[in-house]
Amino acid sequence: MNVLQFSTVACAFISLLFLLIALGSDYWLQNSVSNNGLWVDCNSKDGCRSFGMDVPDYYHATRAFMFFGMIAGAVSCLTLIGKFFDFQFGSLSKTKTAAVASLVAGNLGIITI
Repeated sequence: MNVLQFSTVACAFISLLFLLIALGSDYWLQNSVSNNGLWVDCNSKDGCRSFGMDVPDYYHATRAFMFFGMIAGAVSCLTLIGKFFDFQFGSLSKTKTAAVASLVAGNLGIITI
């Protein structure tokens, strides 16, 4: 296989890994005494508190866009890995599917910011 194909799979995997880290991280907003993410609010006095489902709607929207971006990134990774093996997704082009999934994952990640 080509070196560019391996590097493409590696970059897609690293991008998916960063999406997973961003989704689970509790360091989205930081100041000197507290930090919070999509799931947890931590401060130096009270420790950490889980948000659960009682959050404003924009938290739900951000979580949803991150999940959809993660799914699109996983589709891109799996499709790129599928290029190394001989199996077909029907009439879909593996390259176009991976490219579209990567673009969708990137755009959803940008929207969440």
